[in-house]
Order: sequence, then C-alpha cells, then structure tokens
Amino acid sequence: MNWLAFVISTWIVLGLEMGLGPVLSPRGGAVSPSFVIPLLVFVGLHAPSRHCHWAAIVLGVMLDLLNPMLRVDGGELTIVGPHALGCLIAMQVVLSIRGMVIRQPLTMIILSAVAALIAGIVAAAIMTVRSFYPADANPIAWDTAHELLAVGGSGLYTALSALFLALLLFGLLPFFGFHHAAPARTIKRQAY
Repeated sequence: MNWLAFVISTWIVLGLEMGLGPVLSPRGGAVSPSFVIPLLVFVGLHAPSRHCHWAAIVLGVMLDLLNPMLRVDGGELTIVGPHALGCLIAMQVVLSIRGMVIRQPLTMIILSAVAALIAGIVAAAIMTVRSFYPADANPIAWDTAHELLAVGGSGLYTALSALFLALLLFGLLPFFGFHHAAPARTIKRQAY
C-alpha cells in the first residue's frame, strides 16, 4: 500500500468531513454523512490486513481529535479512543467479509453504511459506559438514545457520501499500490 496516497486521501476526506459534514447536516443536527468511513472501507477491501488495522487506528484517532465532546459545564473535552476502537472493529468486519464480496463501488457503498453503523455504535457504547463512571472529573453532556438515533441516520447518510467517494477512489486505485497476496477466486468450467 502506498502510504503517501493514503495520507493525502486522509487529509482530503478529513477536510470534507469537517467542512461539508455540518453543511450537509439537516437543520444543523447530529446526523451528517461520514467521508472517512468510505475511505476506511476502500482500504479494507484492497489492502493487506496489517495495513488495514493501522489505517483504521489512524482514521479513528483523527476522528477523535477533530470531534471533541461537549461537557456539562459548556466546555469541550477531547477523548481519544472511542472512534479509534469503533473504526478498528468496523475494519475487522470489513476484513472478515471481503473474501466473500466483489470489490466494486456498489459493495463499498453498502459496506460503508454497515461500517458507519458499527463504528458509531461502538463509540456510543464506550461513551455510555464512561458516562456511568461516578467520580468523573469532566462529565460530558451525553444522551445515549439521541446518540444512537444520530448514529443510525448518519450510517444511512454515509452511503450517499460513499457513492461519490467510490467513483473517485476506484478511479484512483492504481495510485494506492495495493498488492493482493492471493489471486482472485475464479470458477473453473468443465467441459461435458
């Protein structure tokens, strides 16, 4: 995998996430498309698994750093970990099923919605457990039901952003330098 192409792509999708995410959010709400998750799925479909895990951690940590949580007193708190772990688990799901799917844009669109839901649910679960901790010095403003609804809407909305990114990323596939260890499965026809 060409890490320079990955870093440039990460920079671009993070810019889209921070710039277009709030603009595309209906009524300025919590539901917004993710541009990072389709990149995560694209890498998961094509890169070796050891590269996929590191890419998921990098993307998740960047999401954690760029999305601070609101505290009860009105301030913000940056917590590194929930999105990183969510992206890592979503990547593991993509890796576990990539041998059974055809690597094409439609697959990336569907898997992006699934991965966004998984990553969002994991991050919400981690933050919910954290909100139960009684001696928390920095309590965050957290409503689990609201966050899970936002995760569901954002997961479906991510499929639309994946439609745009799938066409772009599959066009740039040669620049990423993916090398598959095993050849693609083929069905042998027998003559009768």
